Amino acid sequence: MLASTISSCLIGLALLCSQKPPPAPTPTPKPAQKPAATPTPAPPGLLQWLYNMVWPAGRFQGDLAKTVPETTEKTGKPDGISQVWLVNVEKGALTAWPNTRGAIEPAISADGKYLFYRRGEAIWSEPIQATAQNVVSGAASKAVAGVKITHLYGCTQDEAGRFALWVEATEGLRLVRFDPKTKTASLAALPNDGEWALADGRQLAEQLQSLRALRPDGFQVWVRNYRLIGRKDEKSDLNWIVKAKQRFFGSAAWVGEQIPFLFITGVENE
Repeated sequence: MLASTISSCLIGLALLCSQKPPPAPTPTPKPAQKPAATPTPAPPGLLQWLYNMVWPAGRFQGDLAKTVPETTEKTGKPDGISQVWLVNVEKGALTAWPNTRGAIEPAISADGKYLFYRRGEAIWSEPIQATAQNVVSGAASKAVAGVKITHLYGCTQDEAGRFALWVEATEGLRLVRFDPKTKTASLAALPNDGEWALADGRQLAEQLQSLRALRPDGFQVWVRNYRLIGRKDEKSDLNWIVKAKQRFFGSAAWVGEQIPFLFITGVENE
């Protein structure tokens, strides 16, 4: 009886061992991931056209496609309360612009007659009067009604003399246009035809910030490690524009083509 039971167990074990395990399920291939899209640099012709809209009266003779990316350095905002500063480049002098405590992203209209900056979600506009000796306010600054933004890139002017602000809004990258009669502001989409359709709009807007920091005579300024530096042309050495305790960030904006003044945002060390 015991021998029979053992024999039956051995036969069952042999049958169990002779059975092949079920085949492993075939893994489902993962869909191929598309590489991250690389922003398309602005075509040289479009970049030159954009420069002419920033500086309607001047022409830069160098290589914009090479010069602009070289000096486009992103510097984060340091701790502290921001302020818009007026810099006299010839004298290395620095002046806090009145009533701009907490403001950032200064921009100059293409004709050099208006200063714009952002405070919170509001654009502020202020007429200015500039000469080779001084820059003064022409009237009290005012908030632009009806428009909320999260970034102010700069200002361009078309062939008809109408200017537009390039901004980031909740709707995305937009232009702020002003009605010539009522002076009211409204948001408009960027052009999306011809070479405009080939460029990455946000990259183009960031380059726009650098264009107002590059005068037609080649004098270029930018921020590096919270210091304002620059060079008079592509062959000149880099120098500090102003030696100050303030920590600068963002992009500088020249007031005019032949005017040795610019605006920049900075935080004063406490």
